[in-house]
Amino acid sequence: MDFFTALTQYTFLQNAVFAAVLSAITCGVIGSFVVVRRMSMISGGLAHAVLGGIGVAYYFGFPSMTGAFITAVLMAIALAWLKSKNFANEDIIISAFWSGGMAVGIIFMNLTAGYNVDLMTVLFGNILLVTKTDLYILLSLAVSVCLFAFLFYRQLISASFDEIYAKLRGLNSTLISVLLLILTAVSIVIIMKIVGLLLVMALMTLPAASARFFSASVAQMIFGAIIIGLFNCLTGIIAAYIPDLPPGPVIILISTFVYFGSLALSKFIKI
Repeated sequence: MDFFTALTQYTFLQNAVFAAVLSAITCGVIGSFVVVRRMSMISGGLAHAVLGGIGVAYYFGFPSMTGAFITAVLMAIALAWLKSKNFANEDIIISAFWSGGMAVGIIFMNLTAGYNVDLMTVLFGNILLVTKTDLYILLSLAVSVCLFAFLFYRQLISASFDEIYAKLRGLNSTLISVLLLILTAVSIVIIMKIVGLLLVMALMTLPAASARFFSASVAQMIFGAIIIGLFNCLTGIIAAYIPDLPPGPVIILISTFVYFGSLALSKFIKI
């Protein structure tokens, strides 16, 4: 049975397509600011540190998403605070969170009695397992992200390109940075079900990075990132369906090809 025939018959495929659309919108908006503010390593650190929260949650019998959510938000606040105080090199702090979080997660998962969690699903996700409840959560996230970007667009732009100038204008750039970090953390936790913990950073940054080559403004970049993200996700689902491959890695592989294709094309098309 071909993909489009199956799409009309199977709810799980319809859910996957809706999830792809909502994820592309969220990642297009958040990812654009992550790329502009050069926060890719920070988002990667948050994504990997979340494994610690998942492991602890499994150990104490709590829902894994609860542990992931709490860990992501606390890590985002801690990163913003440590960065504002200049206690240590930012890259070192991110590396510590990154490796420490994964280590804690793996240890607690192994300590859990009767541990039967599919680690591959946690690490690489599965968009075909998205439920109606997940779709409502993704929809709420997409709306929240779009509202945040719309309401604080000027502040985000000012803080992204010249934080000192933003402070001189009376803008609370620290608060904006903290809010963006928290929203990034929440987005990572929710979207990791689509492509998993290890690949969520790529889904968040590669479409935005691809769109940046052909954008004259952040607004154009956001729009382009959403379109490219949609293409990557939907093409990945279709390409994975035929040979029965896991969709997450296929989506990221396509995103990688699109990024390098955009990089090559940008040498001939100047904006």
